[in-house]
Amino acid sequence: MFLQQTADTLTYVIYQNLFIEKICKIDLGYGQAICDMYEQSTNISGSDFLRPLMNQIQTRSSEFSMYNSLVENSFPVILVLFLGVWSDQKKRRKPTLILSLVGKLVRTLGLLLNAYFPSWPSWILLITAALPHSLGGANAVFQMSAFSYISDSTKSSSRTWRITVVEIFWYLGTPVGLSLGAYLFQVGGYLCVFGASFACHLIGVLYTIFVLPEVPSQELKSLNSGKHNTYGTDISSQEARISYESSGSVGSYCHNNNTNEKKPLLVNLQCDIKEKSHIEGDTNASESETDDETSTVYELVIGSVKSIVKSRPKYMRECLLAICAIWLLYFSSSHGESSMKYLFTRNKFSWREQQFSLWTIVEAAVGVIGLTAVMPLCNKILKLSDPLLGVIGAFSRISSRLCYALAPTSDYLYVGTVFDAGGVMTTLAARTLASKCVPRNERGRIFAFLGCIEALVPFFAVPMYSFIYTSTLKTVPSSIYYTSTGIYTIIFIIFGLIFIGLKMKIIGFSDSETNSPKLPDYPTGTSTTSSVESIPRQISSANSDPNKI
Repeated sequence: MFLQQTADTLTYVIYQNLFIEKICKIDLGYGQAICDMYEQSTNISGSDFLRPLMNQIQTRSSEFSMYNSLVENSFPVILVLFLGVWSDQKKRRKPTLILSLVGKLVRTLGLLLNAYFPSWPSWILLITAALPHSLGGANAVFQMSAFSYISDSTKSSSRTWRITVVEIFWYLGTPVGLSLGAYLFQVGGYLCVFGASFACHLIGVLYTIFVLPEVPSQELKSLNSGKHNTYGTDISSQEARISYESSGSVGSYCHNNNTNEKKPLLVNLQCDIKEKSHIEGDTNASESETDDETSTVYELVIGSVKSIVKSRPKYMRECLLAICAIWLLYFSSSHGESSMKYLFTRNKFSWREQQFSLWTIVEAAVGVIGLTAVMPLCNKILKLSDPLLGVIGAFSRISSRLCYALAPTSDYLYVGTVFDAGGVMTTLAARTLASKCVPRNERGRIFAFLGCIEALVPFFAVPMYSFIYTSTLKTVPSSIYYTSTGIYTIIFIIFGLIFIGLKMKIIGFSDSETNSPKLPDYPTGTSTTSSVESIPRQISSANSDPNKI
């Protein structure tokens, strides 16, 4: 994860430099002297001679960023759904992981070719770099495969911690790649940067193919079995097993093939009854399995939508729809800003790639601090609720975007970055709230739906931000950050309404948070508590004297 993110961010700024240069020299046909003057000028904003030239280059660059985003995100929207289903059915994560890494490798090779042949126009980049990246699934398939692999190879007790560690290393790759890319560009130019990125991706592909093991099916079974049932209910103790089996969920325990395990006699009686119905249903077993496999894609796509819109108690459906709106708004701002902010800094502050890389490094470092320090402080120590964390995260984003928009000098960009330390809590709070709105057996569908939203956002967010930027380029170039301020204000209001709903107990998560089985019904007049508590004593007595049964 660290190596891949480093390789990607190596080319993040330099790639934008490359297509700006091609637009200036090849597409617009300006001479070397004019393009060099544009590249090296430190006061473009005050130059009447370069202002019309800069506006034209900025407009064309904004349009290219839009087309690049559309090409790169077209295939991943489809691939992430079907490859996710395929990898779940086959229990194989390496093929999809290799596919995404090969796509990134071919993309970097395309960048090398475009740098080696400077006479190629900018649209060649879309075919040789953006399209292979898209066909490989881009980051959507890579993240799906990587986090699925980690989940499959990790026990549930340590899964959260391992995923957190992986995300930290993922974030750390950003400042390393950006700083290394800026240095290599000064030393050896485009070929040096793209060559280093190609080498990193090649190492990742070779490591994945020849070193990284596929998760064995036996390990998957052991991770999903043992003392926990499908939904994580602990059945290691005898009392827990009886409570679980009395709820009608004894099937998996009854059909345990471990003949050396001595089952309690009452459990054996229940198993005998369930075995009879199990044998009667065996004739249709293979047909049922086939139906499950063929309906998986339908369940993933249509079932995810149904899980969002179906009626739920305590306004859970409304809460889910609000979280989907937050997800849509957040990533609209995120994708839109990332496609335009390099052009913004070049236009307003006459930044070069080294200055922009430094700012982006600081942004990434602040994000890591927010993930590792601010979030644990608010959640673990101060015990703040999830909606309140979302409110704080949204307010942090509002403050930083206003600072970016109103910045009279480039120093204020760093001030705004400090304000954004809590911004990472926005998506973390939304994701946690989504998991609490539904039972465990529906969380996969909910997260799949959120993943689809995230993959679809660039199709309209990047063109929208591109249109806003080009329309206000001559008057208010900071308009993209005013737009983001408005978006995060809406997110702030939505989180605030959820927080108020929880405080007034209009919204409640207690019923959907767990998926524990219900206790069996008892005859009227019988004490449920005493009956349940007496079961272990009855079984213990029966095991010592079988004639009592």
